[in-house]
Amino acid sequence: MSKYELDHINSGTFISHYDFYHKEDHVKFITMLYYTMTTLATIGFGDYHPKADEERMFSVIIFFVGVSITLYLMDCFIQIIMKFQQLYVDFDEGD
Repeated sequence: MSKYELDHINSGTFISHYDFYHKEDHVKFITMLYYTMTTLATIGFGDYHPKADEERMFSVIIFFVGVSITLYLMDCFIQIIMKFQQLYVDFDEGD
């Protein structure tokens, strides 16, 4: 398949929008990492998005921090629930 055929097939896609055929590997990695983290963090893509690699890397760091905080809070919440469950078990055993 020729380059022209690939460009025609991929016109209007993520690959053609970011011109992945002509980018260096580290730029491809940063772009894909950004979109992966955006999806995993369930933030969505939205109308406003970073245009430069530095902005994407900053966004990825923010995503990691946000996901880490969320996981920590969920862990605290689960521990509270488990303590309440243990109190009920201890209370029922005391009867």
